[in-house]
Amino acid sequence: MKDFLKKVSWPTVILCLIVSIFAVNFLLNETSAGIEARGVRERISIDAGEDAYLYNGADVIVYSDNHTTEVARIDGATGAITSSAGITVSGVVDLNGLELTLDADADTSLTADTDDQVDVEINGADDFRFVANIFRALSGSSIETNTINETTATNGVTVDGLLIKDLGWLLGTGGFADINGEADGLILDADADTTLSSPTDDQIDVEISGADDFTFTANLLTALSGSTIATNTIAETTAASGVTIDGLLVKDGGLTVLAGADVIAQNSTNSGLIFACENTVAFGDTANKTICVIPANANIVDITFWVSTAFDDSGTDLIACGTTSGDPDEYVDDLAGGTAGINRMGDAADMVIAMADVGASDITVLCKYTGQNANATAGAARLAILYTVD
Repeated sequence: MKDFLKKVSWPTVILCLIVSIFAVNFLLNETSAGIEARGVRERISIDAGEDAYLYNGADVIVYSDNHTTEVARIDGATGAITSSAGITVSGVVDLNGLELTLDADADTSLTADTDDQVDVEINGADDFRFVANIFRALSGSSIETNTINETTATNGVTVDGLLIKDLGWLLGTGGFADINGEADGLILDADADTTLSSPTDDQIDVEISGADDFTFTANLLTALSGSTIATNTIAETTAASGVTIDGLLVKDGGLTVLAGADVIAQNSTNSGLIFACENTVAFGDTANKTICVIPANANIVDITFWVSTAFDDSGTDLIACGTTSGDPDEYVDDLAGGTAGINRMGDAADMVIAMADVGASDITVLCKYTGQNANATAGAARLAILYTVD
């Protein structure tokens, strides 16, 4: 019986239902139906007053209300059923894998021609699919909604391995979060003015209270203008390397100015720190060489000139240091460099006593070497001027 029913088309089933309804109405009213044959056409009366009947012509039509009102029609060519009042089925409708067309131009439908699968066709293409426990948007389709809620309490919602739960999220194994260079892409605080982002390639910006205060680049943390780094301890990264702060090497409890000056800590109450303007001059420095710049209002307290390698011109070897570009001799006045050794301020006429305030402007200290016959091949010395700063 079941196989027989599957072979019967659903329009035939619906027609039978309609006929059954009128038949029941006939039985309840204890009337008899009349059949009127008219050539190849037949009219079957289905109510007591014979004003509701089936009419078989080119189409099969159900009339009511004294032969004037069409209730339903079965198209004789296509088998399509139309009804002005709609069709109500109280039992199961078995489409048996056939397509249920929904719109007027017949390109939007539901079908289950694959076992345990429902395909949703829209505008001629399958866009969505239902299988057991899964609703799937097929390639080219998307799901739009304002809210996605978890089905089971406390489980959250997992989207392609990303767990979204209780206002937070958890990356799956091997997952990552890609902000893709979006400015202020990761917001950290409640009023959205403290962020992490990387709109510049290979640079991380740390925004606090609406302004970028710090940046990270390869091997470098930069505190931007107006920002500081506060800490109780700065430890060296590499053992025995110390920590360098703007050219000042802090290492093993001592200080070294890497730019060529030493910092000497004095224990005397009135001395404070003594700074050293220090650099080298060699046999090739026959034009003025800048040794250093001494800041305004500094007080020179000592001068030392150390010839570490004797100069070897076949004639005289003269070295001069000072502040005058033409003939810098304010500190070292034509000192003979042919002999190695240490020369201190006031030792001789060539080591000028210059303990004084440098004045209200910075001064540039220069040195140059003059070989009588310009044939020196060796020679090196170092000038050190010690000074305090008011």
